[in-house]
Amino acid sequence: MTSGTTGQPKAVEHHHVNVGICAQYFEQVLGVKPADRLFATSRFHFTYALGTTFAALRLGATNILLERWATAESVAVSIERHAPTVVLSVPALYHKLTDSGFARTPAFRTVRHYVSAGERLPPKLGMDWEAACGHPILDGMGCSELVYMVLGNSPQSRRPGSSGRPLPGVEVRLVGEDGTVVTEPARPGRLEVRMRSVCAGYRVAGAKRDDPPQRPADRFKPGGWFATGDEYMRDADGFFHHRGRSGDMLRALSMWVSPSEIEDALAGIPSIAEAAAVLGESAVGLEEIVLFVVPAADAEGRTAIEDARRRLARVLPDHKRPRRFEVIAELPRTDTGKVQRHMLRQGLSLPARA
Repeated sequence: MTSGTTGQPKAVEHHHVNVGICAQYFEQVLGVKPADRLFATSRFHFTYALGTTFAALRLGATNILLERWATAESVAVSIERHAPTVVLSVPALYHKLTDSGFARTPAFRTVRHYVSAGERLPPKLGMDWEAACGHPILDGMGCSELVYMVLGNSPQSRRPGSSGRPLPGVEVRLVGEDGTVVTEPARPGRLEVRMRSVCAGYRVAGAKRDDPPQRPADRFKPGGWFATGDEYMRDADGFFHHRGRSGDMLRALSMWVSPSEIEDALAGIPSIAEAAAVLGESAVGLEEIVLFVVPAADAEGRTAIEDARRRLARVLPDHKRPRRFEVIAELPRTDTGKVQRHMLRQGLSLPARA
């Protein structure tokens, strides 16, 4: 199933041969051998965990399964008890493991590689994690329609804040608003991927068993290219930087703004646990950037908002600054840990508040 970050999840149908692609990343990038022990904290409805299981079986490695829902406590117990050599999780859980202090324990230092996917890993979280346990988190990007990783940082080549470079057997390109392929660095575009594990299509509720899977033209492009729905920018060294889902990009004063640019600017503020920027509407019907702020456990909402205002006024140009701030207890997320920005947009109320 797709993760449902933009609405109703869809069933993704894959060819059986696509199972084989999962092992490539583990073998060629992480150097996994039969003696390794893989631990993906997510459940099997997430391709991230399912692909890890396929890879473990294909390579003859051990796969550690967590029967309960993943929490900081249950993951810490599993790492202590089963000593995995490779751990694969999502940013939200890495954040909880850092805050709870588990990342500093000896068991976490014995893990060889930590991998993150599902959504973009904030650079501040990556730095905090490495300082706590002594190992970097290798951020990557994949999607249900492609089975496994498309972009990834490797132990030998990584850049904090990026999703890494194209992985073995993967072709990528960025496509601009005008439909042309982006060739120069630092110019954003929509990510399209060509690899042999592209899915057969989607299954939707009510479809008959013998109906062929649906292949929407806006996702399945000529020449075998698949549009992921993600906005990316490639730097001069070939590392790809996630700017948000195509539907999540913010257009303010006729200029595009990446929500991650706003959110990253708040890194390190003690009063703010998390934040998410979306496009809303003012009381007079004009588009405006709205920032949802989750205060830290020991901070008041008003303090978190004022701290956010001061930081953003100092580091961002006027057109990129939120015009509206909302305090929220926690960000809505899918079962796979991705922020559901469409839920935040739906929850906006008028008139605009502080």
